[in-house]
Amino acid sequence: MLRAFSKLSFRGVSAFVTRCRHGLRLLAGFVLLATSATAQAPVNRIPEVHSTDLTGRPVNLPAMLQQKAGVLVVGFSRESREQATAWGTRLAGDFNSSSEVSFYELPVLDDVPRLLRGVVLRAIAKDVADPGKPHFVPLTGNQEQWKAVTHFEDSRDAYVLVVDGKGTVRWQVAGEPTDENYRAMRRALTTVMGKSG
Repeated sequence: MLRAFSKLSFRGVSAFVTRCRHGLRLLAGFVLLATSATAQAPVNRIPEVHSTDLTGRPVNLPAMLQQKAGVLVVGFSRESREQATAWGTRLAGDFNSSSEVSFYELPVLDDVPRLLRGVVLRAIAKDVADPGKPHFVPLTGNQEQWKAVTHFEDSRDAYVLVVDGKGTVRWQVAGEPTDENYRAMRRALTTVMGKSG
């Protein structure tokens, strides 16, 4: 009888352990699936911005985009400055006094050493003409989030995002403000303004 009991117990324990292993594998599979789905999900909302423009005025995004469309020109290096400036010039020509569209140039300065940031910011402020200063917002945080939302590939490119009032990216492009890119950006703005109005 003791022998039968120990065989039964061993078989029962063995079956229980096997079921537990199977259950753990199943659980691990679900966790892996959920993790990979999250990792592959596109980032489509901008990080929150709490900074100041070059006039010293606070800029909070996406809060300041309520009932508006936004165009954000993001740069990650000095080499992207030429493209960003070209975008900013075209945007200023069309939207400088717009009540429906806000636009900002956002240089991300995370890679600039902290000790040099003041010098770099003063140099930038000196180079930006007064009319452009309210639209120029240097960023010193969330570089990885900005790289994710812009689908960063080349530090020489300017990354242009059209966003709605919640900060959701509705259109984007990297590179020069070619006529084709600019027309596509304007079409995206029209769509966003139609939804926010």
